[in-house]
Amino acid sequence: MTNAIKIGLLVAIAIVFPLMVGLGAEAFYPSPKMSDECESTMSWQGSKEPSESEQAAVDKCNKDFEKEMQTYNRNIFIPITIIGFVALAAGALFISEAMGPVAPGLVFGGLFTILYSAGRGFTAVDKRWLFLELVVVLIGLILVTRRYLQVTAKESKK
Repeated sequence: MTNAIKIGLLVAIAIVFPLMVGLGAEAFYPSPKMSDECESTMSWQGSKEPSESEQAAVDKCNKDFEKEMQTYNRNIFIPITIIGFVALAAGALFISEAMGPVAPGLVFGGLFTILYSAGRGFTAVDKRWLFLELVVVLIGLILVTRRYLQVTAKESKK
């Protein structure tokens, strides 16, 4: 039964961490909202066939909102990636075995946070930036793994 509890706690941490980061980003840097004018323009859309001018207004609203959303996703892309990597590294290197499922929960939570960041940035960020992000994360993961293996090898020799 204790293994089931440990696995449950690991999964809980791995799920709650990226949700916390995503909601924290929204709380402190809210995503753009469509203007009231655009909201009212969009509200009639399903009730009748739009005129050319109404369709043009809808298209402009959609284009403006998409542009704002792209900027927002680009702006949160790197900070969220950094938060995810820090959680992953902390879980692998700084949390002791005595804390049980916290360390692997942070590792998986950090990984899911990095995936969330890449998903947010996928259409908003130039693919070269996404590639660069993943190269940096991979190098970081290799270094974290190397350090983790060194630490665990020292501990097992004791």
